[in-house]
Amino acid sequence: MGWDMTAQRDGLGDETVTDSAAPPKSGSLLMPAQVLRTQTVTAGDIEKGGIRVPGDSKRLFPRDQARISVELLGELFSECLWNPKFGPDKARSGRISIPQADLQRLLRPRGPLRITRIEGGVRLS
Repeated sequence: MGWDMTAQRDGLGDETVTDSAAPPKSGSLLMPAQVLRTQTVTAGDIEKGGIRVPGDSKRLFPRDQARISVELLGELFSECLWNPKFGPDKARSGRISIPQADLQRLLRPRGPLRITRIEGGVRLS
């Protein structure tokens, strides 16, 4: 699958990501873990059965299209399709496909979901 990230435990059992290539901020000894998020969840996303992932957050996912496990608000879905959507002219938001009926049951339009890496996939909370 080729996951491209540096992860650390955040004390709650989740992994958060730090960008090991970026220098620490001036005056700090440690660089804080970066919280990665999805795009804002819209009614259109729910209707289409997908959650959009912005470019900065794509590093938590495989570089190529793949099937992944997704824990969404405490419910586990295996074999979700991940599409990184690298377009010919520019990179687009990636997309996680989750069955529409499940998205309609679990989500309403809202702000972004927090993304954390779990074994074999991601957690969206």
